[in-house]
Amino acid sequence: MTARTALTATQLPNVGGISAGAGVEPDATNGNIVASPGPFRSLLIVSNSSTAVNLIVRASGYQGVPSGAANSSYTTDQYQPFATASIGDLTVSLTGSATTVVDFEVDSERFTQADGSLWLDWGTPTDLLCWILQRPYRP
Repeated sequence: MTARTALTATQLPNVGGISAGAGVEPDATNGNIVASPGPFRSLLIVSNSSTAVNLIVRASGYQGVPSGAANSSYTTDQYQPFATASIGDLTVSLTGSATTVVDFEVDSERFTQADGSLWLDWGTPTDLLCWILQRPYRP
């Protein structure tokens, strides 16, 4: 499998604002990876200026290709680092001509891969821009 394309997160300050930059186009061919957030929580912001498309946030233990269907390519009885991964992938419909915010805070362990990263796979995106923002974790 080809390496996923990294998305670099912008870390938000405890108080105040910060420029999120111009955004990046998602990689529908290879998928995207967000490095382990460490002590931060991640928010994904997606601006879609075209037609609706799906985003799949892969549950822990995914072994398939980025173009795989949601909840495919999981080995039966495989080891899953976090029990909630058995719930499966999260499919988010990105409405056309709209901006969508995806929050992982409540269920981040469901999507954490063995190395701590998050995997994002896309339908056939056109005219999408995305940003990963990380904010300090506050239990």
